[in-house]
Amino acid sequence: MESDHNLNIPDHSENIFADGIHICHIFNDDQERMKTMSKFYLHGLSNNDRILCIVDSISPQDVKSELENLGVDTTTLGSKFITADNESAYCPGGSFQPDAVLKGIHAFWDQAHNDGFAGARVSGDMSWILRKNVSIGSIMEYETQVLDYQKICPCPAVCEYDARKFDGALIMDVLAVHPVMLVRGQVVKNPYYIPPQEFLAQYYARQN
Repeated sequence: MESDHNLNIPDHSENIFADGIHICHIFNDDQERMKTMSKFYLHGLSNNDRILCIVDSISPQDVKSELENLGVDTTTLGSKFITADNESAYCPGGSFQPDAVLKGIHAFWDQAHNDGFAGARVSGDMSWILRKNVSIGSIMEYETQVLDYQKICPCPAVCEYDARKFDGALIMDVLAVHPVMLVRGQVVKNPYYIPPQEFLAQYYARQN
């Protein structure tokens, strides 16, 4: 794998990924989205991470096709690269269960280590929430819980939001709960980030 396929990340990024980080990827272009996320996956494969890609608006084959464009033989990946649909990943039992989702990520992380991988990383397309009967408040609480959960399960996670589908207010709230952003293939510190408890206090004050 060529090094120029890796994400353009700061010199200290290896420590960031080793400790786990909650990343936001807001996109409004399908091609740019695919290129950025494929580089994120490729970086993980280069690091011997097991990857879980939770898909919604694109198919597993779409993702694999982009990886192939970057020189990856996807027929040999096996359990290194796993895809899942959003219904089974985010809504086990038919409804959104934040604790079950987080426990599932922890189990994925543990199993990756047990199977000899250096680590694990996860990405999830959040477009599913537009179709499910789930409150935005519960989504924001889930997003803040991810940060606490990563203290015991340091699994790098990317939450993908399509700016063409969500309103501007929700996008700004989403940004506020992610300390790091993916911007055109670069991992950058999020200037809009607000610590979880402070954000939730502000969020619910606005609802009253």
